[in-house]
Amino acid sequence: MSKYFTYSNLPEHQVAIYHDREEQFVDKPGKQDFVSLIITCLWSLLLLLTCPISVFFCIKILKDYEKAVVFRLGRLLPPKGPGVICIMPCLDRMTRVDMRMRAFNVPPQEVLTKDEGWISVGADIQFSLIDPVLSLTAVQDLNHSLRMLAQTALVNRLSTKTIAQAEADKKFIDLTLQNDLNKSSEKWGVKVERVTISQIRVLKEASVSEGVDVVNLFKGGPDTSTINVLSGLIASASGVSTQAPAFKTLKPASHVTPEFLVQQVTGVLDEGLVRELGGLYQFNIHGENGGTWIMDLTSGSGSIYKGSSPSVQPNVVLTMDEGNMQRIFRGELTPFNAYMQELLKVEGDLKMAMNLDVIIEKIKKRRTHEQSGVFVV
Repeated sequence: MSKYFTYSNLPEHQVAIYHDREEQFVDKPGKQDFVSLIITCLWSLLLLLTCPISVFFCIKILKDYEKAVVFRLGRLLPPKGPGVICIMPCLDRMTRVDMRMRAFNVPPQEVLTKDEGWISVGADIQFSLIDPVLSLTAVQDLNHSLRMLAQTALVNRLSTKTIAQAEADKKFIDLTLQNDLNKSSEKWGVKVERVTISQIRVLKEASVSEGVDVVNLFKGGPDTSTINVLSGLIASASGVSTQAPAFKTLKPASHVTPEFLVQQVTGVLDEGLVRELGGLYQFNIHGENGGTWIMDLTSGSGSIYKGSSPSVQPNVVLTMDEGNMQRIFRGELTPFNAYMQELLKVEGDLKMAMNLDVIIEKIKKRRTHEQSGVFVV
């Protein structure tokens, strides 16, 4: 692959998008450039001879929030503006690009949730253009494509949630949906600035687990009073006296230590997780069993170990006390809610800190399988 044309104010990856050609065209740019140069010189001479009349056609004024994307004889030129710019009429095709913040709304979508309920929800999206060239060259219809992307991302994200989770974690869903959109929209020169989902309307209640959700009920270990209540209900229904069943637990919730959670995290680390998350995490835990732990997801299958601050600057540093750490990794408190309530202090990349939800979900699934459907930490 060869690059015919570069200029300094575009990143290298964008230059590759605009100017890469197949090997079979390697010998043609010279002839094309020569013909273009001849035409440009002759046209410039004509403009000089017709001056000052030609000046009225060459001078364009762009407002402070506008950029101009110019194609000369089909070749892309560096973006121009704002202010006074000069173009060559007939040879140049100029498009004005408005760089101001824009917004649109996703109409209410009917979504089948994880617990087989139906909800209706929409969203308001605010975005801005960060690259006028990509917004014109990387996608044919930016507005339509962005609307379809937002609609698909909204449905996909909420289909992984239960009705209760969707109603309780709206702020976290906003943040994750914004990250999902930016992963694709940045290739189009767009940055999604804000996502706000609308009020959720329940069309059909969940049809799965109509009774007690045992998996969620015993997240933090079986509670004696809860078991007694269940036993009483069974006894009253059957007319037979029953005793509380014995549940096997690995550790009581009050004695879940950072070392135990390290073992749980180590069990779910793999190459796929490293590719999905990546980065270097530092956990500062305060409390009786506190300390500093490093989670390295930069290579291989990842690792987590106890130690002092790493020699390499971590991408994100998370500071919390031992109690909140237990609540987060048991699923009682999401990282986003902990951050909003100032129970979790984040230094560095906030998006990476919110990705802890992926690890927590993997731990839940692993423990669920091991405990035959009952998740106990």
